[in-house]
Amino acid sequence: MTTVAELASELHAGEATAVLVRGRSPPPVGTCGSVVAVDVGAAATHPGDRWHFSLSVVARRAGGGTDRERFDAEAVDDAVARAATLAHERRPDGLWLNCHANLATYRSSATVGECEARLADAAQTADATLVTWSDDRTPANDAVYDRVVET
Repeated sequence: MTTVAELASELHAGEATAVLVRGRSPPPVGTCGSVVAVDVGAAATHPGDRWHFSLSVVARRAGGGTDRERFDAEAVDDAVARAATLAHERRPDGLWLNCHANLATYRSSATVGECEARLADAAQTADATLVTWSDDRTPANDAVYDRVVET
């Protein structure tokens, strides 16, 4: 059986420019080459009229280790923009959207689809592979992906 780290490396090396991985959680960012990731946390609260959840952009440093920037749950656009900037600056192997299903739970399908499209554009500009990690049932913006991996 292929490990998730081996799968990620294979996806970065493949021909696809945008890959949706269903049914697998992403490996830690520092274990699979050069990666910039938008990471949507699993825990959320609903104290009023909106979900509040953790959101961060994680990038591996050239010398090792990782940088993590946290964003307010309302700042999904800012997190995507920061990931795009880091991808442009660092030219990673992969630009990841981690825990896609969590984002789809907390935000509208239109917002999630826009995030996917913007990250796909950023990955293409940076010559990276967009890899979106999701569960096996959450709808995705199918127009963005040229490969779907069911695990």
